Amino acid sequence: MLSSMGKGETTFVVREKLATAKSAGLKTGAFFMFGYPGETAASAQKTLELMESLFDNHLLDYVDCSVFVPYPGLPMFSSPQNYGLIPHAPFWSDTPQWEFWGRYNEPPVFDLEEMPREEVFRVWQEAIAMKRHFDIRDATVEEAP
Repeated sequence: MLSSMGKGETTFVVREKLATAKSAGLKTGAFFMFGYPGETAASAQKTLELMESLFDNHLLDYVDCSVFVPYPGLPMFSSPQNYGLIPHAPFWSDTPQWEFWGRYNEPPVFDLEEMPREEVFRVWQEAIAMKRHFDIRDATVEEAP
């Protein structure tokens, strides 16, 4: 998935760079996106496993996670079929229902060729649950008396 997004990094390099930052005493974060064209249930599961591994190995302190949205201006919006996106009516039409085009709280407005929109949303919800468990920004802090 990293290469399909134009990212040159591998998970090994990501781990190495995060470890370097952590050894310098920095707090580290990452961004994970689900539902990008070409994603499958297997690749989404690998992303979740990577995220959990990075937290378990204390290489991440916080994350942000979203669902891919093919906003106007992206080639995926104007030619979804070229990217394996199957528009989901009625959200995607001549007059899109923009209120359903959220990155953080709605199922995608499309199915992927290999993954239905409900599955993409379920995986994103699993990532959010993991974020809530590990992310230092979501940790409950005891207040002083």
